[in-house]
Amino acid sequence: MVSWCAVTAIAGSAAATPAPRVIHGAALQATITYHLVEGARFFDILVGRIGRRDYVVIGEGTDMCLELPDQRDYDEDGARDVLVLHDIGCDGVSANDALFFVSGNKTFRRSNRFVGGRPRIERWEGRWSVVTGSTRYLLRDGRAVRVEP
Repeated sequence: MVSWCAVTAIAGSAAATPAPRVIHGAALQATITYHLVEGARFFDILVGRIGRRDYVVIGEGTDMCLELPDQRDYDEDGARDVLVLHDIGCDGVSANDALFFVSGNKTFRRSNRFVGGRPRIERWEGRWSVVTGSTRYLLRDGRAVRVEP
């Protein structure tokens, strides 16, 4: 089964690398699309597509069962980021599962992990936040940061 979510980000052409390309001071817009290849052999693979080229963001060798619960611009850099859920036991979502962000840019940077099973997405002080239980997280500078509610 394949699950999709689109992420708009600054990127160059789909040629050699996904690096941003600037022409006369204007960055070119490209679409980054993320999808899961679920249970390729057993574990899931997170793939990012820029233009016509696919990039393995998280490979099957990491031994992870994944879900993509949400995508939006969490860090307010103009590019949509992806919230990824790591199903720890590969047996359904639980409170002990881990969440992390993948940055919606050419680096596919993965944030630190934080605990949470069924995240709620809420606006908080003008930014998107992820709430797990009674704990709230923001994406700042590529890191999931716990903030006081």
